[in-house]
Amino acid sequence: MFTTPIEKIDFLRFFLGNANGKSAELIIDKGFVYISEYFGYFKEILQNPDKKFSKISEQELISTFEEIGIREWKENYSNNDIFEGKEWELEMKINNEQKHYYFFGYEEYPSQTGDSTSQKYTREFRKLLQTLNSVSRSTYFA
Repeated sequence: MFTTPIEKIDFLRFFLGNANGKSAELIIDKGFVYISEYFGYFKEILQNPDKKFSKISEQELISTFEEIGIREWKENYSNNDIFEGKEWELEMKINNEQKHYYFFGYEEYPSQTGDSTSQKYTREFRKLLQTLNSVSRSTYFA
């Protein structure tokens, strides 16, 4: 999807949710980390913007992106054969570019080669979730 190496994360939004339960959203913007939890259509902001997005956290996230092969990912990973399941979205702006990169899926998860696996988290997707938990100092993405 993009060819340049990631040197800087300007903005990131990650959402993980399912049809019959809680959903969580992580936003990294202007040097702060925000986490929200959804119960159906109701949104609750769980953390005030007092968690700074440190350079160490940024490097951890960039390293994970390289390790999981995000540059090979397709934009859409959707398994439309399943009616109610988990969905995810990753949106980011990098390297002071104007372009937003957007990836999403429904019951399908990317691997390092850009291929996908249905209904089960790939090793790469699980690594991304672990890093997001580490960066946000939370356990919402499991």
